[in-house]
Amino acid sequence: MIRIIPKKTNVSLELFKGISVMDFLVGAIGVILAVLVLCSNLPFKLYLTTAILVVFICLLITIDEDKNYVFLAHIIKHYARPSLAVSHYALDNKVQTDETEQWEEEESEEESPQKSKSKKKGSKKSTEVPDLIAFTGVSDSMINFDSKYYCKVIEVSPMEFRFLTDSRQDYIIDRVFGAALRNISDDQSVSIVKVDRPIVYDDYIATEYEKIEALSDAYVNGAVEEDELRVRLEIIYDRISKIEELNFDDKVYDCFHYICVYDKTSSSRTVY
Repeated sequence: MIRIIPKKTNVSLELFKGISVMDFLVGAIGVILAVLVLCSNLPFKLYLTTAILVVFICLLITIDEDKNYVFLAHIIKHYARPSLAVSHYALDNKVQTDETEQWEEEESEEESPQKSKSKKKGSKKSTEVPDLIAFTGVSDSMINFDSKYYCKVIEVSPMEFRFLTDSRQDYIIDRVFGAALRNISDDQSVSIVKVDRPIVYDDYIATEYEKIEALSDAYVNGAVEEDELRVRLEIIYDRISKIEELNFDDKVYDCFHYICVYDKTSSSRTVY
């Protein structure tokens, strides 16, 4: 039985370099519309044809690795939903308002008018941050959820399953990953989390600075000439600038997978 987990890739079909099938379809639609307008009896058809060609050419221009028609599709999709979102929001607000009014009426029957007035004022206060964020702290490598339950996060190292044999794949899935999940007790729960975050190249930058210190020591000891030192430093600083560019400006994103184990106590070590 073949047990291969293929790498997830999104590759667009290209007719030519930089021109996908979707680009060709959008361009073809623009050309067809322009020809139809040009062959029609419409007034100012020459100006209309030029306007159509300009619009479709602008749609095919690439910005941030995506065509403009992709951004236009996202904008249309975004503004096509507000009516549904507003209706749900209005319904939720109405239910919440009815519940609040009912609660205030019950409280007003039991308490004095002055106390009920103070409660109404208190209900208008903004929501505090602890009410929005579930966890209250991190201690001993455990995420604390107000001492009601705890969470341990375990990072799963990436691995290329395609380069492994079938027996090795079975061993990793059944004996390693499967064994860890089977150790979860009835009082625990587990979730698998995938996060796309930028890769941090701080270790590579630190290594380059260590090379600079080593070159400086070699120059002081007379092992390296001044001309050689200058050339090698230029190469290292150029490499550092490229790495910092990847670290801060042109960030490289990768998928990181984690296993989150939840438990009522912080002393459990079933999976850790």
